[in-house]
Amino acid sequence: MNKTAHKLVSILILLASIFGLLAGAFGVRDALAVKTFLQGDGTGDDPVAMLTDGISQLKENEKAYNDGIIQYKDGLVQLEDGAVQLADGEVQLADGKKQLKDGEAQLAQGYKDYAAGKKQLADGQRQIDENTAAYKEGKATLAKIEPIIPYLNQYIAFRDGTIAKLPGFETAQEWFMAVVRPLMKKLGLFDIPKDVRDLPVYITTMVKDGKAQLKQYEDGLKQLAEGKKALAAGKKQLQDGERQLADGRKQVAQGEKDLAKGYADYDDGKKQLKEGRAQLKQFEDGMGQLSAGLDEVLAQKTYTRKDGTVVVTSPADKLGKDFDYAKYDKDGKKIEMLDKTKTYVDLDQATKVRDTLATYVDDVTNAATPEIMSRVILSGILALASLAGIIAGLRGLLKTKGFVPGVIAALGGIGTLIGGIATKFNDYAFLGENGTCNGKLQMVAIILFALVATCFAIITYFTRDKSKKVKVEGEDVPVAKD
Repeated sequence: MNKTAHKLVSILILLASIFGLLAGAFGVRDALAVKTFLQGDGTGDDPVAMLTDGISQLKENEKAYNDGIIQYKDGLVQLEDGAVQLADGEVQLADGKKQLKDGEAQLAQGYKDYAAGKKQLADGQRQIDENTAAYKEGKATLAKIEPIIPYLNQYIAFRDGTIAKLPGFETAQEWFMAVVRPLMKKLGLFDIPKDVRDLPVYITTMVKDGKAQLKQYEDGLKQLAEGKKALAAGKKQLQDGERQLADGRKQVAQGEKDLAKGYADYDDGKKQLKEGRAQLKQFEDGMGQLSAGLDEVLAQKTYTRKDGTVVVTSPADKLGKDFDYAKYDKDGKKIEMLDKTKTYVDLDQATKVRDTLATYVDDVTNAATPEIMSRVILSGILALASLAGIIAGLRGLLKTKGFVPGVIAALGGIGTLIGGIATKFNDYAFLGENGTCNGKLQMVAIILFALVATCFAIITYFTRDKSKKVKVEGEDVPVAKD
């Protein structure tokens, strides 16, 4: 019965020791993994230093950014005004070209009308020249005839009985022959057609027609003079029109030149705005990176135990639930950057987060180091005790009892169990990513190993070979046969 119990407990301690050895090895690995998870593998950048550098660079460039914002917005307004001016310039240039074209057409028509007027004036001058001799002759004839007109009128009145008989004459014909005929002879008026029946009517009609022809000639002279005057004025207008067209061509050419320069300046302004926006974007990207870094810091957790005991307080909990790193103006309105997808960070608030992170990192290091060290030590002791347990189990199976290594294993297991309870191995505050490396395997292995190793030591003690004893501090102590 004793041999069976001893053999059974030897198998149990051998299995528990193998389990404990593996759990101890895994425990050391997990503890180091927790350390790496908390502190990094040493190849990454220090987050506190990164925040410090980022805040410092943004502080150096913040004034330039705000000044650049003003310049950029002013540039946008100027660019918009420039676009309006260019559009107006295009309309004005189009109107100028149309006016120039209309002016050229009017000038061409003016030259055409001038040529026609000049020809008409020449024709009028030619008619005047052709009729001048007749005019002079007619005027001389009228000058001869006009003195006898009153006599002819008196003759007609005498003849028609509208006046009393003239003294000394019985008939109007007698008076005509005696008075009018001699006067006509004196004036040289003898060329009277033979078919004329009423000489007074013939002469008065001739005078009337002659005067009309003379008036037409004289009106022609006036029209000719007015035509010359109008033609001179037209020529002056044409010359003025040529000058205006020349000025218009210069203005249109200058307008095209100014418009081309305006477009060049507009394109240059767009290019400068684009470059300015790129520079502003660098600051905004820096703000975005800082904001992401601050969010990452504020996302760090508070480390607590199951009973609610706080081991390390997170930055967010330290700063308080009302903490906000966004920047506000004097009216309490959140300041926006051009890139509205990014937060304008208050760099003083960001400095508070950085300082809180530095404290947090130190607190995590100070609290995690002893916990991780205790896990390494416990896992190491468990592994060593498990080696002793393996030796004890093998000896027990080989019928050499294995009391001494069994006692060592039991003492190691009990010591590890006490140490685990003291260091709260069932409630570690610092775990691996997503709650891994929580030490549950090692806790089960320690408890199991401590129980099995203790049972092995007790059973081995009572089944030992009593014929052998060892001296321990002056007393005889029976030991199992090894």
